[in-house]
Amino acid sequence: MKFLVNKLLLFCFFQFSISYAVDCIDSWYNSITTLKNENIMHIKGDIDISTDSGTNSHFIEFYLDRELDKIQIEFNSQILYFDKKKSLKLYKNTNQLYIDNPDTALCSMLFKIFVNGFNDNDFSKISEKEYLVKNKFNFDKIELSFDKLCETINSIDISQNNLKIKLRNIHIYSFNSISKKDLFNFGGNYFEYDLRN
Repeated sequence: MKFLVNKLLLFCFFQFSISYAVDCIDSWYNSITTLKNENIMHIKGDIDISTDSGTNSHFIEFYLDRELDKIQIEFNSQILYFDKKKSLKLYKNTNQLYIDNPDTALCSMLFKIFVNGFNDNDFSKISEKEYLVKNKFNFDKIELSFDKLCETINSIDISQNNLKIKLRNIHIYSFNSISKKDLFNFGGNYFEYDLRN
């Protein structure tokens, strides 16, 4: 009988944990629902990039066009651009533009976190406000940390091999593409390097 009671208590604990996690994820998506009325999400924050040689910190901006499946990331005098056909990396200081195959893992991860949302089976709970994304999109680990009310993501930690990326102080806005027509435009004279096969 004691064994059955223990099993029942464990079952109730896991059910409560799973439902609480879903509530926290749902709370966060509900808090950004009004932002989804516009087709471009604008995300600002700070990023820490750590490797074996040290850590660098920068201000970073993301633009996610939900209508055209485009992403633009700006930080440290660089612009990264991703769509379904290609990836671009522009170094403003050296005027160099690298063109490569699309980075589907990064695009999928960003759209999943900020646009498409999670399903119940997409994450596991680490602690009260911290979750691991199960589908790691070719990364070793993706961890989300929320505030007390589950209305703000405090940080996103991503790791792959010896590379660790922490996005923090995250602020999310949205706007219509008409108000930012030059956002995904890379017009200009650059030293172009096409690395696609």
